[in-house]
Amino acid sequence: MAFSNPLMEKNIIEIDVRVVKVVTFKVPKDLYEEVERAVMEHGFYNISEFIKRALDEYINYLENSNLTPKL
Repeated sequence: MAFSNPLMEKNIIEIDVRVVKVVTFKVPKDLYEEVERAVMEHGFYNISEFIKRALDEYINYLENSNLTPKL
């Protein structure tokens, strides 16, 4: 039996689009420097890379769990 998709039968195609938004955080400089040191010790280039990777992994988790992230 072939897979049946009601949207395809109506000539409609679903397209998933991941939207990127830049968010700016304001934190005390000494806290930033302490966290950045810790992040770099774990192999990340900087805090932004760490946050981006964490969010990507969270979104992938939600997608694989059949949950829809509310962005």
